[in-house]
Amino acid sequence: MLSNFPKVEYLSRIQNLLIDSDESVRLEVVNLLYKIGKESLPLLHRALKDDSPLIQQKAKNYLKELEGYTEPVEEIISEGLEPVDSFVEAPRIMHLEKSAPTPREPALSYKEKLKKIEQTVEDTTADSIKPLLKALEDKSWTVREFAIKKISEMNEIDSVEIKKLLVHPIWYVKAAAIRILGLRKEESALDLIIPIMKDSNVEVRRAVAEALGQLRKSDVIIPLQFLLQDKNVMVRKEAEKSLILLKAHNPHQSTKP
Repeated sequence: MLSNFPKVEYLSRIQNLLIDSDESVRLEVVNLLYKIGKESLPLLHRALKDDSPLIQQKAKNYLKELEGYTEPVEEIISEGLEPVDSFVEAPRIMHLEKSAPTPREPALSYKEKLKKIEQTVEDTTADSIKPLLKALEDKSWTVREFAIKKISEMNEIDSVEIKKLLVHPIWYVKAAAIRILGLRKEESALDLIIPIMKDSNVEVRRAVAEALGQLRKSDVIIPLQFLLQDKNVMVRKEAEKSLILLKAHNPHQSTKP
């Protein structure tokens, strides 16, 4: 029924259906995301990781078509959508304008942004982390994911600057920092990450659940058990996945409450 009325307002409601156990439901959601358009790109990216090859291919085709003419948008807040800054030039009023407005440079596409970042990050030294940390604030999901991957792969960098982002006012910057610390297995960040599991943003809490699983320490079991009771199904699923990973890493370690 929803597919007949594609609206942006549905995004925060239907994202949880992407992990529904029924493949036909997930497929219907992916078709709806395509109808909604560019605002649904982050969720289509998420659908690329679906267990179903059919859904993966559908998402891939839709992304190819949508990203062919516009930049991905970029991130979805579970409680709403991030506002996107836009610029609209005011109409000129004849005889009242003393001078023409200074032309504004057009916004770079996400591909141009990635190329620019790649040009400034040619090695894996401490200095090269600065443009990548800045990229975590970009509105483009694709640009942020690129920065997360690059920072996570760097060797011998000071994690202090990453840890500072754990109190960043923008939720997706905070979530990115949590994911990076988890991917880098920064055990020294554990005491900083655990309190964030009560954050009001779903994606931040989900990042915490993911990162705790990456750290693979017995200290994370109780926090993950707490996240198993989260009100959001996606957070619960991530916590469950992390506990399974911990069990696989250390079969003798009990992960039961």
